[in-house]
This record gives sequence, C-alpha cells and structure tokens, in this order.
Amino acid sequence: MNINKKGFANIILVVVIVILVGTVGYFAFIKKSEPVIQQPLPIPIQVTNTTKPNPSKAPVAVSTFNVFFFNRRLSSTEDFLTADPLPVVRTVPHTTAIVTAAINELLKGPTTQEQSQGYQTNIPNKAKLLSLKIEDGIAYADFNGQTQSGGSSNPQTLLIEKTLLQFPTVKKVILSVEGKTEDIFQP
Repeated sequence: MNINKKGFANIILVVVIVILVGTVGYFAFIKKSEPVIQQPLPIPIQVTNTTKPNPSKAPVAVSTFNVFFFNRRLSSTEDFLTADPLPVVRTVPHTTAIVTAAINELLKGPTTQEQSQGYQTNIPNKAKLLSLKIEDGIAYADFNGQTQSGGSSNPQTLLIEKTLLQFPTVKKVILSVEGKTEDIFQP
C-alpha cells in the first residue's frame, strides 16, 4: 500500500507540473498573439521610400510621393483652375532629395495617361527649378523666369505649394523667380 501512495503522489506531482507548464505556456502564447493596437498617424498624403522587386536583378529602391494637378473632369467648379488641385502618385528611383524630385516631376506635367484622365497644369513647359532648400520648416524654391509666363500664375503657385507641403519637413513655402520674391507669379 505504501508503494501505491508513493506512485499516486508521483502521478499527482506530474499532473500539477503539466498543468503549471501548460498554464504558463498558454498565457505566454496569448500575450504574444494579442494584436498591438496603434493609433494611425494622421498622414493625408503618402510619401514613401520603398523597394520594388525586380525579377532579373536585385530589388530596386524607389521613392514615391504625390504631385498635384488640376482635373477638369473631377472639378466641382466650372473654372477648374480655381478648384483644389488633386494628387497624382509618382514613383522615381530612390533619392534622398525627394522634395526636389517631387518638384521636378511636377514641372514635367501630367503624363499622357494622366492627361487622358483629365489632369492638367498651367505651369509652362520651359519652367525649371533653379534651387530648393529647406530651413526651419520653410521651403525656399527658386525658379527660372519661364516658370511664371503663360497667363494666370496664381494657380501655378498653388500646384507648387501643395506639392511641397505634403512633406513633413515643410511647413511654409517661399517662392522666388531668379532670386526675386517681389512681384512674381502675378496674373
């Protein structure tokens, strides 16, 4: 009978250890599998640096951002140049000068496909960015004289400003034409 008590005690001990290990393992598993709830950051515009797979070569790093154009089809006003510009996604080879790349893409104007979807710009074809620097949240963008030619220029500034202000490092925009900030981009 003494052997049965000892065997019974061993069985109880093994059962208690299994239950203890199972309980600890269960709670460890539950804690790991609980979803982490994070509040999304309020980022209205997607600006990313990513890598696209390239089946024949190593992955290619790219930069993705928006440029802004007017859209005569999606405009809620008769004169679409008075409507809010709409974003169009552009992807370029990765660059650390992503803000400059965005302005250069804006100056290229809408692609043929974007034009077929109703996107337009009033920035002249010969417009060119001469310099761009960002200091203390202010983007200083200087353009050549051709940038402000071609009719009403105020909508041009709206396209440039919207494109620049999407970046978190830019809080304010100061535009210049060949170094001048006075009497530029006048209608």
